Amino acid sequence: MAKITLLKTAFPGAVPLDGRIDSHPLVDGIISIGPQADIPAGSFLTGRALGQALDRARGDYILLCLPGGEVLPGSRMLERMLQVAEDSAAGIVYSDFRDIGGDQTADHPLIDYQTGSIRDTFDFGSLVLISRRAIDDTRSKFGDIPEDLNWGAWYDLRLRISVD
Repeated sequence: MAKITLLKTAFPGAVPLDGRIDSHPLVDGIISIGPQADIPAGSFLTGRALGQALDRARGDYILLCLPGGEVLPGSRMLERMLQVAEDSAAGIVYSDFRDIGGDQTADHPLIDYQTGSIRDTFDFGSLVLISRRAIDDTRSKFGDIPEDLNWGAWYDLRLRISVD
């Protein structure tokens, strides 16, 4: 079965992930980015930090945990995301989620990815599963993510993957 490397933020004030993701049997490695993390960085997903994380990740997929609210995985969430990724051969898989605030829960459906979409505000939610194959193909075809990107490394990577 495919394995997943978890890539998460370790900045002060960041909402921690639910332990069910860190300890999930499909997760075979965890890489953190932050001031005093596995990959020291002043901001999450700079070109340098993301490039180093991609170099270190050994899984068939990388679960990118974007900064945001607390993530409480649903039943078989990782298995389902992995199944969709493998069945569709998609480079990027993301899903709808629920916002939980106090005693209220609200569905937060995300829009389907649109070919050619270049907007930088596209909402992928907090968890994005990225295929190692898509990353390697993209890096081979277009080169590494520029190290001097201070904020747009994830945007750069997803645009590169979307070309294929």
